[in-house]
Amino acid sequence: MDNEQSAAQAGVAAFEVHQPQGFPPSVSGKTMAPRLDHLEGKTVAFLDARFEGTEDLIEAMSAWFADNLPTVRTVAVRMKEAFAPDPDALSQIAHEGDAAIALVGT
Repeated sequence: MDNEQSAAQAGVAAFEVHQPQGFPPSVSGKTMAPRLDHLEGKTVAFLDARFEGTEDLIEAMSAWFADNLPTVRTVAVRMKEAFAPDPDALSQIAHEGDAAIALVGT
């Protein structure tokens, strides 16, 4: 007698269990972008990842750059929505910025 027959005779529903672990995709590492020698005359893009408090953080960091590194231009780039890839925001950073900082607020 197999398990289904004995379970049915005992009045218990039989079910099949699957391995939930799955198979992760292969991932290849990437090197980090090269560092800039200096920031003078460069543009730093702040990526707003749309977390709470990020706008305040961008304002504070922009003010710090204006006070401490006045030759550095800052630009805020806001993602369309949180937790979703935004190719347009990344393209804007690539075209307008020399460096980028992703901000997640508080």
